Amino acid sequence: MDIILQALVSGILMGAIYGAIAAGLALIYGVMRIINFAHGELLMIGMFIVYGGWQMVGIDPYLYIVPAGIILFGVGYGIQKGLINPAIQKTTEREPLSILLITAGLSMILINVGILLLSDYPKMLQTPYSLETLKAGGIRISVSRFISFTLSLVTIAVLYLILAKTELGRQMRATSQDRAAARLMGIDEPKIYSLSFAIGAAVTGVAGALLAPIFFIKPSVGHVYVMKSFIIVVLGGMGSVPGALIAGLMVGIIESVGSLLMNPVYAEAMVFFLFILFLLIRPSGLLGKERM
Repeated sequence: MDIILQALVSGILMGAIYGAIAAGLALIYGVMRIINFAHGELLMIGMFIVYGGWQMVGIDPYLYIVPAGIILFGVGYGIQKGLINPAIQKTTEREPLSILLITAGLSMILINVGILLLSDYPKMLQTPYSLETLKAGGIRISVSRFISFTLSLVTIAVLYLILAKTELGRQMRATSQDRAAARLMGIDEPKIYSLSFAIGAAVTGVAGALLAPIFFIKPSVGHVYVMKSFIIVVLGGMGSVPGALIAGLMVGIIESVGSLLMNPVYAEAMVFFLFILFLLIRPSGLLGKERM
């Protein structure tokens, strides 16, 4: 029984991190109705910011969360303003195919530039508490994973409050619901899109910073998480930030408990089976709706 509880707790810890990784993608889709195929590479940049800072200065990697978020905010704003907004302005489609091609191309560029500059050899962070655990009854919890879990919840909560309680959040939701009506109400649509993408990228950068102390780091690492992010966004509801957290917890628990009870390959397959099942039975996801 303790083994199953251990797997359950591990799944919950990892699931919250998955939720934070997917939250940025959910925000971008929710506001602009575009899918960012470069999502995994933004995550990778956040991880390398932490790794580079840790190597140069040697201080605790979790202190780089804020710089990672700020840098990715700037990167995301530049990508949206320089690449995506011009493409959106040239089309009347709600979900333009050109954006998929642009972000897919950007993904390949970032991966190959990363490999050229940094090599694709896996790197790891080592902190004084990397091997330390907290003990509660018969359950042991990695200190690093617990910190990342806690900060992931904080990140998702802050993002949700921005969307629900601020004027910027209201403008994002209005733009999501009806582009034309938002323009008529005086909302600067290109600016809102740029800020939405920038905030989504910043959240992804923070998630990368939280992931860096507990997983290997390399330029192609984004591929490991981008597919899971898409699955989580669909399961939780396209555009729903709370849904991303709930679905992330589901995926984390299925992977962890499933790997204990069966071959880990089958546990991964269960996640994809759940994904297909939701597409057939409830394509809007757990908390999804047509509008934010």
